[in-house]
Amino acid sequence: MRMYRTMTLLILCTLCSLSLKASADSIFSYAEINIPFEVKVDGSWVQVIESQEEWQSFYSAYAIRIGESDSETETAPDIDFNHYTIIAGGLGAGSAARSLMIERVGDSDTTTYVSALVLQRVGCVVLAVATFPTIVILVPKPKNDLQFFLREATIDCGDLG
Repeated sequence: MRMYRTMTLLILCTLCSLSLKASADSIFSYAEINIPFEVKVDGSWVQVIESQEEWQSFYSAYAIRIGESDSETETAPDIDFNHYTIIAGGLGAGSAARSLMIERVGDSDTTTYVSALVLQRVGCVVLAVATFPTIVILVPKPKNDLQFFLREATIDCGDLG
């Protein structure tokens, strides 16, 4: 009886492990990559990066940190581009009252969609400096065409008090 229970438990654990491995791609939609620099570009932009060479080119083009020389080249972290794609985007120069975030990355039968949200703060105390809201995400390699959606929302800090 004890042997039967042990064997049953072992089989169940194996099946659970296989089930989790098989569904990992379906539960992972994206991960944000924290880049150590600002992407100072005028106007809204998006870039799909599908190789280590493209990633290094993007990283080198913008990896000038405050106080460091322009001639220093940064090495981009290694990414497995056989399984993943990087999507980078930004709003261009603006006030510190704006920010950019990803709402959702998902798939339909024919499209992989990326939905982003631009938050505009009104009546909030923010630094009076120009910022370059940017987001860089790692997604499982899309099997479909990419489509991007951008929504805007306003947060009125005057209503919070």
